[in-house]
Amino acid sequence: MLAYARLDTHYLVQLRDRLKAELIANDRYSLAEEDFNHTCGLDAQCCASEQEMFWRIQGIQTLEPHQLAVLFELFKFREERARELDRPTFKVLSNQALLEIAQTCRTLSRN
Repeated sequence: MLAYARLDTHYLVQLRDRLKAELIANDRYSLAEEDFNHTCGLDAQCCASEQEMFWRIQGIQTLEPHQLAVLFELFKFREERARELDRPTFKVLSNQALLEIAQTCRTLSRN
């Protein structure tokens, strides 16, 4: 696991240096630096509310109302669990998995 993490980050410094040189060569470094500094100060949650992120799930428009309700509850659960674990939401459960679970839910017919 450590070897994977080490290899995963091994080329980042070289990549940073190469991209910085390209930005400088194209006279765009100061603009990029301004954007980078601005982005570093942002909280990921401030960019979109939970409901906005929910409605961005691809395939949501195909769901029936009861399936949307299930999906929203699953979505809220995943958001809360990701915060507890301090992990990105996709590492808890993907949007596709949430959608597939919601799609399997059918209304119960009364006998």
